[in-house]
Amino acid sequence: GGRSNNSNATANNSNRGQSKGKGGSGDDSEIASGDTTIHMSVPDAHVGAIMGKQGATLAEINSLSGADVVVSSRSEMGSSKSRQVTISGSAEDAQAAHTLILHKLKQQ
Repeated sequence: GGRSNNSNATANNSNRGQSKGKGGSGDDSEIASGDTTIHMSVPDAHVGAIMGKQGATLAEINSLSGADVVVSSRSEMGSSKSRQVTISGSAEDAQAAHTLILHKLKQQ
């Protein structure tokens, strides 16, 4: 039988040089090197809690978490009564953004 040893070839160095500009403790260890994406479906009536006035709350969530949070437009969702929220970033950043969004929705 033939064995393949190609599994460890190109796994590292994918996130080097991608600084988000967050201040920190100087701890350079990364738990997960790849990007994480979380999709949430949010009822249209509750999207305002995430967006805030002129997008201020959304900008705050992006800034605090370090993740990139995008809310779909009404036109993208067709006749659906909900909107798609896409969170992307490191596993830690995406989880932080998800938690912040859930907290905002509970405040409704």
